[in-house]
Amino acid sequence: MPKKKNDQQITGVTKEKLELWGSVFNSKDLEEQTKKYCQMVAEMYEVPPTGVVSMANQPYLNKDARIFLLNSFIAEKKVSRVKEMRTIFLQMSKTPEETAICKAVAILENGDYYEAVGEANRSSVKLDAVKNTLNMMAETRGLNRVIWKIVGGHTLNRVMDNIKKANVSDEEKETIVEAGRTSAEEVNYEDVSKKTSDKGFEKAKKGIVKNINYMSEEEKDDLDKKIQGSDLYTKKQKEELQGLIYQG
Repeated sequence: MPKKKNDQQITGVTKEKLELWGSVFNSKDLEEQTKKYCQMVAEMYEVPPTGVVSMANQPYLNKDARIFLLNSFIAEKKVSRVKEMRTIFLQMSKTPEETAICKAVAILENGDYYEAVGEANRSSVKLDAVKNTLNMMAETRGLNRVIWKIVGGHTLNRVMDNIKKANVSDEEKETIVEAGRTSAEEVNYEDVSKKTSDKGFEKAKKGIVKNINYMSEEEKDDLDKKIQGSDLYTKKQKEELQGLIYQG
């Protein structure tokens, strides 16, 4: 039996409903939310806004951000500067069908040695133009990874401190941490797009289950229209969400 509404519940549900329905079911509002997340990521990682890009509405640090973090790490920690950074191709791509594999090496002035391997092939890059420059992408990925080996631990500690000070939500925290875990140059657009869609679908289901008993029939109908008109979900997902609305 539906719980009795009171003013506090109605106000809370209305506010949460607007945030949820706007960000999950409307692609324009989702774009605005992505911009907010990109700005938040730049602030939490303390990098310039140009160091954060979005892929399938998810923010990621790019190679410029990683270079910035490397210089910041050296200045903050007053550690040895980079004495040498070089790349060695283990396998070059001579045709678009061949995989490029490149090892990146970084040596600090104190002798600390780091290395990482980057690879690229037609199935692991998102842009058609980049599919013809696989060697460059493999080298970029190798450099991104070796830089992250140097600064990753320090950077994540800084980010977690900033997150605590900003008092962000669990969802925002997850998005912020994920933004640095994988570089923008690593992302396969098709894979992350599906992951984003599935994540939004699960969020929508939880929101409906939590709030549906506090919504009027008119609000349910309005929500259903937004779902059916959304381009963020498959037909099967829309039918499942519709069933939750009218069975709630």
